[in-house]
Amino acid sequence: MNQNDDVVDIACIVSCLCPISFSKVSVPVRGKRCRHLQFFDKASFLELYEKQGHGPCPICLEDTHSSELVEEPYIKQLLDSTPPDQETISIKQEYSFSSNLYRGQTPSLPHYPNNRTNQVSRFYKTENNEILPIPQDSCALDDIFFYQRVENEQRLLREKSLEQKYWEYLEFYMNVFSKALEFQDRRELKSAFFVFHKVNLQQI
Repeated sequence: MNQNDDVVDIACIVSCLCPISFSKVSVPVRGKRCRHLQFFDKASFLELYEKQGHGPCPICLEDTHSSELVEEPYIKQLLDSTPPDQETISIKQEYSFSSNLYRGQTPSLPHYPNNRTNQVSRFYKTENNEILPIPQDSCALDDIFFYQRVENEQRLLREKSLEQKYWEYLEFYMNVFSKALEFQDRRELKSAFFVFHKVNLQQI
């Protein structure tokens, strides 16, 4: 790679444990219509829905037929290279492209010279509204879906983090208000609501 080449390096931490069996995945699969990066164990899914022949994806609940399970050889290679007790792996995919191709072009629709059209046919849009190419010959996973799943996992992690912070703040203020009520009952505080308007809460 020359100095004008850039590398798009996107990684996501996913669990090695199957959400069905809670054991390490042996053969990682996803449903054909699934859009998440997290995988589950093929044998566990087939055993669970052996009679029905289909069932909801244990991650996104998308109805999945046993014939629609898609194996992930790239992820399996990562799993096979990890210790038996390892619970997470970092899935990363790198793509290179010439940054010169973007100069002077509109961000919404990148243009490539004619001699490059047979090498690049798809693009993906990041959360920062960057338009990046996906070379056909360098995808270990389902090209554009890899990036979509990574961004989806990152979005879910952010939402989970925000929700956790919300409950932590709620618990904190409930404890503060409960303590204020105790002071009010002992007539050490005129009103429990007063505490939320007082800058110095050392007395609580």
